[in-house]
Amino acid sequence: GTGLGVAGLIYALRHWIPVPGAGGHMDIGPRTPRDFEVFPHIDKLDGRISGEQILCGRGLVNLYRAVAKADARPMPFTTPAEVTAAALSKSDAVAEEALSLFVTCL
Repeated sequence: GTGLGVAGLIYALRHWIPVPGAGGHMDIGPRTPRDFEVFPHIDKLDGRISGEQILCGRGLVNLYRAVAKADARPMPFTTPAEVTAAALSKSDAVAEEALSLFVTCL
C-alpha cells in the first residue's frame, strides 16, 4: 500500500469481524533522547507527525532524511528500496538507523 492501514477485530456472533480504521492519522512523538534529535527534521503535515509520515515507504525515506539531517550526513538514497537495501547490507549507517527507527515505531 501507500500508507499505514490498520484494522481492529471484534468477536461477535461466534466469529471475528474486521473493522477497518485510519490509524495512519494517529500522532507519533519522540520517546528517547535520540528521537528528540531526529524528529525535528521529519517532514511534518500540519505541524505534526502522523503515523503515515513514518510508517510507509515514503515514511522510511522521510526518516532516512531526518537522521541524515540530524547528523549532517549525506543522503544519497531516494527510494524506500534503496534505503532498505543499504540498511540490510549494513553499507550505510544512516539507512540502518532509519530502518531501526521505522521498526521501533511500527
